[in-house]
Amino acid sequence: MSPMDNHPADRIDVHVAGAHIRLRGPDAPPGERGERLTLWWGVTSAAVALAGRLLEGPSLAGTRAVELGCGLGLAGTAAGLRGAHVTFTDGEAAALGHAAENAARNGVPADRVATALLDWERPGDAGSFDLLLGAEIGYDYLTHGALVELIPALLAPGGRALLVDRRRLVVDRWIGRLRGRGLSVAIHEQTVEHEGFPRQEITIFELTRGG
Repeated sequence: MSPMDNHPADRIDVHVAGAHIRLRGPDAPPGERGERLTLWWGVTSAAVALAGRLLEGPSLAGTRAVELGCGLGLAGTAAGLRGAHVTFTDGEAAALGHAAENAARNGVPADRVATALLDWERPGDAGSFDLLLGAEIGYDYLTHGALVELIPALLAPGGRALLVDRRRLVVDRWIGRLRGRGLSVAIHEQTVEHEGFPRQEITIFELTRGG
């Protein structure tokens, strides 16, 4: 998540696309560890936009979905509410527990939820998915090399990724590298105005892997 667009709280209620999603996080932000910034306990405007896109879209029944950098699991929960089998992934174990609890809190059946601790640079065999979700995961150019390898590897033939971020040069370059890996890219612009969040222009990058 970007440090410039983060809404931290132990209780966050998101009203989007006619749905009310209730999220709970830690009582207080945990201390930072390691060299890279992580703000998994907050929710970004990009995550709100991604959740809305999923909830307004077609049924995802039978879809295998994975959320990268899930944090509290807003996007994955939205996908689960549309019928997807969701795997929440994050580099922080504490985030996975909160994401699974939030999915259950909002009525996603436990048999359609999985969690996995995922190191983007050393993912191992992380599986194959029809739908990949990521909100504000491209802000740090130091992760781009790993993500350019990981995202195509996670997508099944014909699979698609929804990557949502603010339109910035560093993000455009990252998307360009993914296009260079053979993924087709469609771009959708959206303005997010949600109570408690900054008004922001958000871009939804829809990437598709050939069959």
